[in-house]
Amino acid sequence: MPRSLAIGNGNLYAGFDEHCQMRDLYYPFVGLEDHSTFGKVHRLGVFVEGRGFSWVSDGSWQITQAYRLETLVTQSTLTNDRLGIAITLEDCVHPVHNILLRKFKIHSLDGAEKHVRLFQHHDFYIYGDKQKDTAFYEPYTNSVIHYRQTRYFLIGGETNNPQECFIGHAVDAYASVLHSMKRVNSCGISSFTVGKSNYRGLEGTWRDAEDGELSHNPIEQGSVDSTIAIHAIVPATGETEIVTWICMGKSLDEVVRLQQLLLEETPERLQRNCNNYWRSWVNKTPVDFGSLGPDIADLYKRSLLLIRLHADNHGGILAAADSDIMAYNRDTYTYVWPRDGAFVSLALDKAGFGEISRRFFEFCARVQTADGYMLHKYNPDGSVGSSWHPWFRDGEAQLPIQEDETALVLHAIANHFACNQDFEFLQEIYEKFVKQAAQFLCNFREEQTKLPLQSYDPWDCLLYTSPSPRD
Repeated sequence: MPRSLAIGNGNLYAGFDEHCQMRDLYYPFVGLEDHSTFGKVHRLGVFVEGRGFSWVSDGSWQITQAYRLETLVTQSTLTNDRLGIAITLEDCVHPVHNILLRKFKIHSLDGAEKHVRLFQHHDFYIYGDKQKDTAFYEPYTNSVIHYRQTRYFLIGGETNNPQECFIGHAVDAYASVLHSMKRVNSCGISSFTVGKSNYRGLEGTWRDAEDGELSHNPIEQGSVDSTIAIHAIVPATGETEIVTWICMGKSLDEVVRLQQLLLEETPERLQRNCNNYWRSWVNKTPVDFGSLGPDIADLYKRSLLLIRLHADNHGGILAAADSDIMAYNRDTYTYVWPRDGAFVSLALDKAGFGEISRRFFEFCARVQTADGYMLHKYNPDGSVGSSWHPWFRDGEAQLPIQEDETALVLHAIANHFACNQDFEFLQEIYEKFVKQAAQFLCNFREEQTKLPLQSYDPWDCLLYTSPSPRD
């Protein structure tokens, strides 16, 4: 996993680079619809009055990155001696609600009070490309919203020690439409702008931030991006907290209500819920590590958390979720290989996390062909993935499959039953998947030798062929 940090909840996945900048954002499936697309970045910058501006990627920051123990909550530190500040950054995605939270705790390094402006830039590629999008400032919720068709991203934030904030005033007619949406004791974002990016030489609104001011352009369409700022006072001693968020949904109403829930529950409570959930989840099955040290125990739990991060709630288990390979092959590993998912399921059942394996087997039953075999790979929504396996080779028709991808799922189902003794699920999956898959494997053999017919080998590079009768 080339991303330095990744977080998610099975519906969305966010990957961050070595500068704590978001590079990948998948929603509403893990691994499908990368709304950041490969090579792009959502920038993060800081302006300190009297000391100037800095992007966290400009080389002037000392950055360390880690996760909180036994969680999918990040804990990074960013220090800039020229600006005279240090930041502790915690990122998380709520386990139930599709909200990405970023909490910045800022303190002064030299014992002097500072006026700080935190800038967050967002350059969405909704549905994986950059066209027909809209970004606008929404005054009633004091947020910036990006949308296209049924994908909405609401960006907001607040601070506990504001210098100033920008809250628009909704007219009565508009207020009546959103009469139940009220900000809850929150100053919110201080400044914003919306503009064009990656179009006719326009780099994006992030350039507007470099003088510490944003132009308050309220809306753009087409190839768009946005930048928000939160202005805060960092005391000489102690710290100031800034929290930003992205609420993700399929309608304007959904993301507005998610922000309302966040403000009523408070970001602090949602983050605490996230910490508690993952600690409870990863420790639900007692493990005796014997004489193994705490580093090994932490590695075991971290591995489980990262596997869970790549397991979509609809059942697919992803091979990987970063987009870097797009630069080399114009494709990714954001697919569900039945073989890979079967191997992961074997490990999950042994570790006591059979509920994820069960969802994977149900996914396989939904995508299995009518003849009982599994194809090369699938997208997380169950549609067929890209493939290099031909249906026609050397003048003859063939199945474009790797036979072990069907067989290994059967093996994993048998292991799942051995671990869980779930007779009801066994009967269900037998009728939905096992019977047809086993029949296919029995039929997919040469008549004389009874050996399997040719298919692509497990490592996607060679054909193996059983002897023909004339040999």
